[in-house]
Amino acid sequence: MPQKISQMTKHPLAQYTLLIFDLDGTLRHCKAHGGPCHNGPGEWALYPDVPGILAQYVWQFLALGVATNQAAIGLGLLAESVVWEEMHTTVREALAMVRKGLPRQAVFELCPHTPDEGCGCRKPASGMLVRSMQRAEVTQEATLFVGDSLEDAQAAASAGCAFVPAWEFFGRAKPVWAPWTQAERDAAYREIATTGGRLG
Repeated sequence: MPQKISQMTKHPLAQYTLLIFDLDGTLRHCKAHGGPCHNGPGEWALYPDVPGILAQYVWQFLALGVATNQAAIGLGLLAESVVWEEMHTTVREALAMVRKGLPRQAVFELCPHTPDEGCGCRKPASGMLVRSMQRAEVTQEATLFVGDSLEDAQAAASAGCAFVPAWEFFGRAKPVWAPWTQAERDAAYREIATTGGRLG
């Protein structure tokens, strides 16, 4: 099993050895129409706060994951190869300020299916998170998922790992399009608590 990190510069998340991030709306935002997802190549931009926050981690002891729904592939709007290339570019830019060693492992998961295909990987299903933990050989208790939607919170609950909203993790304002009322958030967190998942 991977060694647990003993200290971090600022973030008090020393119990985690795998940090998994949602992509659209969490690490990057859409330039084309202001929503969380993009439907064409080059329609995204990294959130400016991401590199500075991620640079606070001692990554050589941590695994980094990405788990993202990309229905544009299944809808024929984007080639899967383009999505993978853009994902890798996003992560390289996100880690650009890291000076304490790169992640010991990277585990990227992508769901290309449309919502009506009923797959086991598209969030809120837990498939991508479970595979990420298996690939990184990390337990549920040592995994944190950072996302921006109720589907992300539900996926974490199903996978049994901790969850924190992206705007709290990065210290940014809640997006105006985010479907989180206080009641919805409380309900999602209750689900996490009752199904074995945990809050970050």
